[in-house]
Amino acid sequence: MKSKILMTLALSFLMMLLIAGCTEESDGPTDDGNKELPVQTETRTGQLKMIEGATVDPTDLQVVSFAGASDVQGDGSFSVDATMTDDYQLMMFRSKSNGNPVFLGLYDPAKQEVSASDSSTALALTLLNPYLVFADQMQKDQYLAEVMNNPKFENLLNMLNDAYMNDASDIFNYDDNPKLYQLIVQIMKESMSNLGNGYQATERALYKDGVSIGEPPYIQDASGDDIMFMNPRHVWYAAGIYPNDGNLSDVVTLGRAQTIVSYNWGWPPQISVSAQETPYTLGNGTFKIGVYKGIDLTKLNQWNDPVGRASILNTGEAILNIIRLANGYMPEPDFAKLSNHINISPANAEQLNKDLVERNTEAFLVDFCIFVASNSQSLANWAWQENQVAAAQNYLNQFTELMESVSFVFKLMGFINEEGPFYWDLLYAPP
Repeated sequence: MKSKILMTLALSFLMMLLIAGCTEESDGPTDDGNKELPVQTETRTGQLKMIEGATVDPTDLQVVSFAGASDVQGDGSFSVDATMTDDYQLMMFRSKSNGNPVFLGLYDPAKQEVSASDSSTALALTLLNPYLVFADQMQKDQYLAEVMNNPKFENLLNMLNDAYMNDASDIFNYDDNPKLYQLIVQIMKESMSNLGNGYQATERALYKDGVSIGEPPYIQDASGDDIMFMNPRHVWYAAGIYPNDGNLSDVVTLGRAQTIVSYNWGWPPQISVSAQETPYTLGNGTFKIGVYKGIDLTKLNQWNDPVGRASILNTGEAILNIIRLANGYMPEPDFAKLSNHINISPANAEQLNKDLVERNTEAFLVDFCIFVASNSQSLANWAWQENQVAAAQNYLNQFTELMESVSFVFKLMGFINEEGPFYWDLLYAPP
């Protein structure tokens, strides 16, 4: 006979942001040191349409993807290796003189082509939208169509063209062009709200057809000695099994909810999910089960500790989803090796902790982007399982810096709050 279970939710002293989640099902991460990434690349070609009067020459530009880099030719033509994806993918055109991004290209998987111009730059910037983390390709098509219908999109193109003629190699510098980012965020907000027929949440909303935002993971009884962990959250949890309320005997990874039941536009979008099931054979006896979200930065090398495992999983997923926001598909590397690739400064750790204690989502997103950008080389190595090309570091570093500037404007405008569908789940979901 199965005996009594005491289940507790425990909050470690620091939680880490989980940036986005893909809707594909996965079997979860492993600690297999020989894991191979099923990353496939393909060669993409195109032609950059230069802006007349721009203060940059195409021969000073290099096109960069997460898989390769090559010089742009004098006529604007280019060819570069990139990871295969069925989602929009952002390409970067950076100055070889100072390393700064100048244009952003946009790969459309439906057309299987890369557009590269002022228009693709504007559209790519609006895709760096944290509220798009659960949107599929069809929904992103709807979003971009609404972006282009927004009267302010023409203003954004004019602003970009003025910046190209003034100082193209410094166009994305926030200090020089703060109004550029402010306009981008306004277009993001208005486009999503318009798609939702003007819906804007005024209070913390419940998922309409799924599990409410306030529900923690729970246990369902199963047959015999089996139990079923149910996780309705977008974040990873780890459970510690303590027989007879004694020493830790096992650690269980609780899969995060990934199946989207419905996605309803608005500001923010309203998303329903199905709880993720994780079966576990418990056995007979009395057990204490502690369920942890993490993150304790001192335990990122402790895979066999429940707080450590949750910390590793949520930190790694957060990093991967920054990559996915720009690059599209990216499989999961070896989470257990993540600690070998992180060097967080005491100041950055203290600020992240402060943001989380205060539940300051806006500040946290900015500070997390700073953390990822400062570790871009080692994290690119981790994502590629030590086989990354040098271009991956530049790609991750510079897109994260762009995301930091967008996030800073969200902070200034007070657009990020606990009603959002993902980042906010980690900060506001039960610990």
